[in-house]
Amino acid sequence: MNRFALLAPFALAAYAPSGRAQSPPLFPIAECMTVADTIISVRFGYESLAVNILNLPVTAEDNIFIGGGISPWVGQPVVFVPGRHRDVFRADFDLLESPTYTWVIAGRFLHIADDLPLCRDPEQRQVIGMLECLQPPSSGNPLAQARFGYINMGATLALPQRTSRNYFAHPAGIFSSVSQRGQPSLFATGVQRNAFTVQFDPISEPLLIWEIDGEPVPAALNLPNVPLCTPLANLIFADGFEPNV
Repeated sequence: MNRFALLAPFALAAYAPSGRAQSPPLFPIAECMTVADTIISVRFGYESLAVNILNLPVTAEDNIFIGGGISPWVGQPVVFVPGRHRDVFRADFDLLESPTYTWVIAGRFLHIADDLPLCRDPEQRQVIGMLECLQPPSSGNPLAQARFGYINMGATLALPQRTSRNYFAHPAGIFSSVSQRGQPSLFATGVQRNAFTVQFDPISEPLLIWEIDGEPVPAALNLPNVPLCTPLANLIFADGFEPNV
């Protein structure tokens, strides 16, 4: 008999605490797992039937993980876009430490199962981030600018900001107030140039790092072979940037 039980998404609503307002139509999903001794690494996704984006911050009672000595926050998102989204974040669980772990969110309880399908191996990245160009500070603007693009080698993919697959690192903490720097949450298929631009202070933040789909994309003024940007105005150039000459 499994030590875990997985509640089907359509049945989770029955576990909403009584007396509360109707829960948002958001359903947590455990996608698959990998196993190493007593540790299972689980990939999570979700399905949101809401029309608009849902914001569900980690609180003492909501959008938390419980069980054993696990931290309430293990990388789960706090922004949920409509639709079905797979492999949004991953978390590790020690089966010896606790007989059960649960993701509590939107009035629903997702109990992790040990009979989940195994994740594909080897893992393959789908989104590759690119640093398009850099603009040093000028006399009228003390901030530098970094322009980013990406390549999505698969279907359109949702990777919400501040999740473990889409954030800006910062010395004060991986997920801090600057983890969201205008990067997209929805990644279209193919090569996408000039997806977003980040302004940063090269003195207090000499190295800017966009973590996207498991790999860092660094930006710093001293990086070699990175062209200079010029203002795009409302134009998109064929090669993704217009270098200064």
